[in-house]
Amino acid sequence: MLAPKYFRFDSYSAFAVWLLISRMVQIFLVPFVLVSQNLQDKHAEIRAENN
Repeated sequence: MLAPKYFRFDSYSAFAVWLLISRMVQIFLVPFVLVSQNLQDKHAEIRAENN
């Protein structure tokens, strides 16, 4: 925006769209990561109790 045209490598709107898409992917994947961590924790507790 403020830089000369030959220093610009991406337009402002393309960057905003890329951020929107990446945040949507993160919002979609976070529940899966949290559930898998919770399951791993439960399995670790069971293994610790058995030892």
